[in-house]
Amino acid sequence: MKGLWLPTLWALLVLVLGFGQSLPSAEVIHSMGKRGVAVSKPAPDPEQPTTVWRGEKFRTPQEVEAAGGMFSRGLEKQRRGETLTKEEIESGSSLYEHAKGNRIANSQYVSTASDPALGLRFGRGGDQNGESNGYLYRIHADTKAIDVDASLGGTALQRPNRACIHRGIPFDQIEGWYELKGIKDTDSPKFNEEKYRNQKGSGAQPQIAGFPETSDAWKEKPWNQYKDQKVLDNLGNFYWNKVCGGTSCNKDFQPLVSQPLPQPDAGKDGSSGPNENGEPLCKRSNGCRNGAEPANKNQEANKNNGEKTTGPPADNKPPANNKPQPQPDINQQGNTGKPGPEPDSEPVKNRPQKL
Repeated sequence: MKGLWLPTLWALLVLVLGFGQSLPSAEVIHSMGKRGVAVSKPAPDPEQPTTVWRGEKFRTPQEVEAAGGMFSRGLEKQRRGETLTKEEIESGSSLYEHAKGNRIANSQYVSTASDPALGLRFGRGGDQNGESNGYLYRIHADTKAIDVDASLGGTALQRPNRACIHRGIPFDQIEGWYELKGIKDTDSPKFNEEKYRNQKGSGAQPQIAGFPETSDAWKEKPWNQYKDQKVLDNLGNFYWNKVCGGTSCNKDFQPLVSQPLPQPDAGKDGSSGPNENGEPLCKRSNGCRNGAEPANKNQEANKNNGEKTTGPPADNKPPANNKPQPQPDINQQGNTGKPGPEPDSEPVKNRPQKL
């Protein structure tokens, strides 16, 4: 139990007394010690938060755990075996479309907030009487976390404190939650503090703003340099070069990609983008994640010769040993058949397919 008495008190005022006050900002929460006492600690970079929030009205933490976490609608469709068109994948990569809500069914993002008050609003589900059974989840940010407002800055869709996480939030990334009925603060025993301790969000990513072609935003900096680029390609580069530099580089959260897809530039850390068939090449410095063998068979063979290899094998066929391992049935328990939570995350009913 964090013992964050101050946000608990404010939440109680909001839900029970109906004062309409907001919870403390993320900066205030970060300045509190585990016992609610202010500590000497520098505030985190506001563009790169270490904590984000998500409210859900329908699912319990037990159901979220049974599902493996919180996932984008696009990823859930893929796990159900549904096929997305190239246009759906492209629009689902756009932060603009995600924020607008028009293409939320194919979105590659899960909505979060840097301010707990915004997450609280979704957790209450519009309930004004303080009887909500929802939850406000406290999530440790990692490099998949994107500042939506800064990425769309200066547009009509800009709203304060909005953020999102690319593809999904594994359950071990959730620090804990507030049960809004009764205001109970619970630490998650499954939170992987060692894994996420030193991680934070990636801030603004204007290259994946994905404005409509006729938008005036393309005439202004910094978006003008990305006008003729595909948002899907830019999202791939962001993932492989930025996200894969941290511990959140996991095949479960690789971007939906079209085939063929240009290979993004190799990252400074030695990570490489997907091959021509859209399958990821693993980080060369550490080998593949999840126990898989190196994506490029020639890579292992050439290791003793001192040769460096990049890109897909010479035959341009996806190596069989690079395919992500099938995931366990992420909804084998806890499936209550209740309506799904806020629009970009709903319980998955079928066994996920290989990505």
